Amino acid sequence: MTATAHADISHISDMILLEIVSRWPETEAVFRRYDEQAGVCLCCTCLFESPGEIASRYGFDLKTLISDIRNAIGPSREGVATRLFSKKQNQTERRG
Repeated sequence: MTATAHADISHISDMILLEIVSRWPETEAVFRRYDEQAGVCLCCTCLFESPGEIASRYGFDLKTLISDIRNAIGPSREGVATRLFSKKQNQTERRG
């Protein structure tokens, strides 16, 4: 895992759901697994909330939620996703 990937993954608790799912699409399945427990579609109603806010609102264990997100990303995908996101961001900045 690269230093950049480690920094990105360590800040998952500070990111909003939309950022997490956009950067790591495989995490959508994690949030879908929590839908029934929450009684709502988290990807529909909580896009602009952090995992901490979601856990607090619906009574989830935050450590478990973060662990599930990290497990979905997996160590090999963290670096790939970070590099792709950084490349896309750099291209956008050059155009703007």
